[in-house]
Amino acid sequence: MTGEREDATVVRLGNVVDRLTTDAGTVVLVAAPAGHRVVRLSEMGVAVLDMVSVSHSVTLDELTAGLVSRFGPPDGAPRSAAERVVADLAGEHVVVAES
Repeated sequence: MTGEREDATVVRLGNVVDRLTTDAGTVVLVAAPAGHRVVRLSEMGVAVLDMVSVSHSVTLDELTAGLVSRFGPPDGAPRSAAERVVADLAGEHVVVAES
């Protein structure tokens, strides 16, 4: 993704039905076409979920800044790292990214 399209990307909560956090980590129950499934989230996935849950939606730029603030700069381009995390979570229907 390049140019104006990147700036217009909005990330919002996907089909998350419920969330459970324990000392062992965080899982979400996701409604999928083939039925509900449980998805275990990484620390970065939890951070993304927190940001979209509080704000209802965030731009990819806001999400990138939030992840850098929480975890520090990644190896490589921060925006590319955020795009990978969003793509992974979108593939699990945890978030939706819309341009």
